[in-house]
Amino acid sequence: MNRSDAPNSSKPLRVERSEETREIGLAGIAVSHGRRALRPETVAALMESISRGDLIYAIVVRPQDDGHGYILIAGRHRLEAYKRLKRESIPAVIKTDLSADEAELMEIDENLIRADLTAAERAMQLARRKELYEKLAPQTKHGGDRR
Repeated sequence: MNRSDAPNSSKPLRVERSEETREIGLAGIAVSHGRRALRPETVAALMESISRGDLIYAIVVRPQDDGHGYILIAGRHRLEAYKRLKRESIPAVIKTDLSADEAELMEIDENLIRADLTAAERAMQLARRKELYEKLAPQTKHGGDRR
């Protein structure tokens, strides 16, 4: 039985992921338009924490389609804190096999789980998440196959 035959399956969209963790230059990281706004108090708290030690969680990026640099998936506040501290590089998990839609879905999930979103931000994130998930798993759209 394949995944599309099992509407109640809890398997992920893709099982295998390719990733690498290493320090990457800040200058080579692009931030997509339309991301939620930075919270200055969060950036300030991260700067203080990073100054006392180091980053607890690496940011998550994917290679740009042209092969030059990276696109941020998760960790905008951490990235901004590093920039303001005038650091040249940051620890990053590099996801090498994500499509743009999968990367955006990962970003939304990160925000829904970790961030203190306003009610409006949460509603927007949930609506966009549903849209992306149904695009990536069309068999789940409108309740899936109910045969």
